[in-house]
Amino acid sequence: MAYLSAQIRKNALSQRSVVVDSLTHSLIALLEPLGADPNQMFATVTEDWSGASEGARMTGASMLYTTFKLFGNAWFQQRQGTLDREQWESWDLHIRVYYYHRRGVKIWWPLRRTMCAAGFRDYLEKTEPVKDLPPISELIRGKA
Repeated sequence: MAYLSAQIRKNALSQRSVVVDSLTHSLIALLEPLGADPNQMFATVTEDWSGASEGARMTGASMLYTTFKLFGNAWFQQRQGTLDREQWESWDLHIRVYYYHRRGVKIWWPLRRTMCAAGFRDYLEKTEPVKDLPPISELIRGKA
């Protein structure tokens, strides 16, 4: 019986590691093309949706949808107990600093919020902006 309990705990830890690794690789795959964007299109749409070009908004809409689905998955994994509190805190800060509380995203969000799970929507909409971390646009422009 003790052996079975030890195996179950080991399996649970292994599953958690796989989830954390999968989420991390998904984020890297999502963000990698943005580093090669000489026009900083994604940063532009997150800050000024209306002022961005139609092409930038088209790319931005797709990137935002993918980003919010990935973060919704991370939220679900922490709610299920698969992603521990410390790991979730970095995901939480990331989505609030770089995405959800940005001016451009505030225009996009009401038009696409129903594409995310209700619990994740409720969570995001109750969050406050993070005051002590600069948005990505300030980092890119060297104003941080």
